[in-house]
Amino acid sequence: MKEDEVRLQTETLYWQIVSLQEKVATLDQLDRLLDTLDKDLGGAIEAGLAMPTDQYKLRVKQNESQLNRKKLTDGITLLKMALAQHIGADWQDMVLTDTLGLDVQPAIWFQPASEAVANRNESHLLDLSLKAEDLKKKMTLGATLPSLLVGGSANYHTILENTKPNAMVFAVLQIPITDWHKTAFKLKKHDLDAKKAENTRRDLTEKMEMQTNQAWFNLEQSWLRITMAQTALKDAEANLKITQDYYDAGLVTLSDVLEAQTLLKQSRDELTDSRVEYRVNLVTYRQLTK
Repeated sequence: MKEDEVRLQTETLYWQIVSLQEKVATLDQLDRLLDTLDKDLGGAIEAGLAMPTDQYKLRVKQNESQLNRKKLTDGITLLKMALAQHIGADWQDMVLTDTLGLDVQPAIWFQPASEAVANRNESHLLDLSLKAEDLKKKMTLGATLPSLLVGGSANYHTILENTKPNAMVFAVLQIPITDWHKTAFKLKKHDLDAKKAENTRRDLTEKMEMQTNQAWFNLEQSWLRITMAQTALKDAEANLKITQDYYDAGLVTLSDVLEAQTLLKQSRDELTDSRVEYRVNLVTYRQLTK
C-alpha cells in the first residue's frame, strides 16, 4: 500500500513536469506568431494601414508571454527538484522525454468493482482480522478444556550385588471449574468482536467499491474532457486562421487576432491539462484494480 502511494506521487510529479514542458512548447508557437505580427505591423503603421496603438497592444501581449514563460520554467525547475528529492536523483541531470499524445480509451482497463476490491491488499488485511478474532476465541476456549498430563520414570539400584529395578507411571487430569463463568463472558465478548470485525469488513468493502467506481468515473470524465478539448483546439486553430486572413485583408483589427491567439493558447493548455489529468487518474484506477 505504501509502494502504491509512492508510485502515484511519482507519476503525478512526472506528468506535471511534462505538462509544463508542453505549455512552454505552446508559448514557442505563439511567440513565433507574435514575432510575425510584429514584423508586419511595422510596415503597416508606416503605410497608414494600422494605428500606433496596435504596436502597444502587441508589446503588452509579448510581455505577457515572457512572464508566462518565466513562470513555466520556474515551475519546471521546482517540480524537477521535488521529483528528484522524491526518487533520490539529481534534478540538474533530469531530462523528461515523454509527450502527452497517443491517448488510449479507458475501456480496455475496466474491471468490475467487486472483483477489483476482492484482490486489494486492504481486503486481505480485513480477512486476516476476521481470522485473528476466530483464533482469539479458540485460545480462550482452549484454556477452559480439561487437560491430561501423563508421565513416567524408571530407575534401579544395587545393594550388595542385588539389582532392583523400579518404574512408575502417573497421570493427572485437570478440569477447570472456577473460571467457567468468567470464560463464558470472554467467549461472548469474542463473538461480539467477531461480529464487529465482520461489520467493519462489510462497511469498508462497500466503501472500497464506491472508491473504485469513483476512480472509474473520474477516468471516463477525463477521457471526455480530452475529446472535448481536441474539438475546441481544432475550432481555435480554424478561428485563428480565418481571423489572420481577415486581418491581412484589413477586415478586422489586431485586437481580434490577439484574442484569437489567446483562445488558441487556452485550448492547447486545456488539452494538455486534460491529458495529464487522464494519466494521473489512470494510474489511480489501475492501482485499485490490479
